[in-house]
Amino acid sequence: MWPCRNKGEDARLYDAVKGISDFAISLGINVPTGKDSLSMTQKYKDGSKVISPGTVIISAIGECSNINQVVSPVLKKKENAPIIYINLSQDDFKLGVVHLLK
Repeated sequence: MWPCRNKGEDARLYDAVKGISDFAISLGINVPTGKDSLSMTQKYKDGSKVISPGTVIISAIGECSNINQVVSPVLKKKENAPIIYINLSQDDFKLGVVHLLK
């Protein structure tokens, strides 16, 4: 999902797709694609607008010969254990807190 047609966003989308493509080619894998939203902008009557951060969703499939050895990607907070966020996107966290609070 990407907020296209906003200043600089089309170029950022191109760079993201190019990076994913180069990564997949280096691994020798295919990237299944699909249509998603390219208009992630909310405009209000007062003229203000909120641009959603560009988001890349990556799904993977693979063979699993023993379902008893599957790891679930579930975040569980243990008492006195920190949650560490490593920012790989250099985003300014416009919407990040909403997800964390859920």
